[in-house]
Amino acid sequence: MLAEETNVQKANKAILHIVVEAINKGNNEKACSFTHPECTLDGKPFGREGDLIRTKMMHTAWPDQTWTWDALIAEGEWVAARFTCKGTFSGPMGEIPPNGKEIVFTGVSVYRFQEGQIVELWEYYDKLDLYQQMGVIPAMG
Repeated sequence: MLAEETNVQKANKAILHIVVEAINKGNNEKACSFTHPECTLDGKPFGREGDLIRTKMMHTAWPDQTWTWDALIAEGEWVAARFTCKGTFSGPMGEIPPNGKEIVFTGVSVYRFQEGQIVELWEYYDKLDLYQQMGVIPAMG
């Protein structure tokens, strides 16, 4: 039997809904305001500034991007999130030129919260598929 979610777990999931809503509206500062200044990404220093840089870069590449949570599962101070991102690759992403194609990718992010802030983040998605859609790596077959 599954344990009932605590108020903290519900609040952490609600934060992730606020983050996605802010990203979808292009409000990068609000989206990143829940990232702790010393947050790690995949075990490496990232912080709020790193999150803001990445979020702005993604909005440049996919200005019409739409993120959705396909599932959110909370356990203790952790929330696992399965996501889908869609958008037109119409701006550069770093050194990668846009190809004007719709990009769709899915993955899983695992967040650890402390006092309403994301302090640790782990991300898993198919980078090969994403790079193929972006035209960086030719499609196989």
